[in-house]
Amino acid sequence: MKLCKRKVSTLKDRTYEDIYGIEKAMSLKALRSVSRKGISYDVLYGVEKAGRLKDTHSKALKGRSAPWMHKRKGKSTLLKNKTYEEIYGVKKALELKAEQRRARKGINAPNYKDGRTPLRELIWRLPESKAWQLAVFKRDNYTCQECYQNWGKREAHHNNKTFSILLSEFLNVYNQYNLTGDKEILVRLAVLWKPFWDVDNGVTLCVKCHRSIKIPIKGGDR
Repeated sequence: MKLCKRKVSTLKDRTYEDIYGIEKAMSLKALRSVSRKGISYDVLYGVEKAGRLKDTHSKALKGRSAPWMHKRKGKSTLLKNKTYEEIYGVKKALELKAEQRRARKGINAPNYKDGRTPLRELIWRLPESKAWQLAVFKRDNYTCQECYQNWGKREAHHNNKTFSILLSEFLNVYNQYNLTGDKEILVRLAVLWKPFWDVDNGVTLCVKCHRSIKIPIKGGDR
């Protein structure tokens, strides 16, 4: 018995690797893991010893979360809040952004509706559109008509009839023209369509108030 106790005391605080070497230690751990898989503590050690081991483990883990409850940091977590430039570099980021813009242009645009989006943009770019906005600003003394802010960026909003409604009415009147093939003709006709340029249908808003009435700055009603 004394020899046995001496042997145990010499092995105390030594790892498997210290005792058997790295290669054999790994094979022993793998074998032990497989042999114990799916077997409860009660079966392995008996009810009495299993109870003591569970209490010991419970006290050791008290006040801190168990290791298996920690979330692994995946690729998406590591890339969160990082810009394209930080991930891919400036040159590749510019190429990717340009490719995405091309993929979402024309009929693939999110707000595309039977050719109306390009026509809408062409009408907004007309000099008459800029003149209408300026006339609305001057009439309202460059002041937001919701919060009365008279500084910062201002935008002209179609008040009584939204631009979408005006565009639908315009297309109903000139329904003999095709939205894709006759777009240039429709743009020239839009210049003469008075409801588009009715100053009484416009109101000056700051950016914050414009957004608060759920009117997107780009791609939506004005």
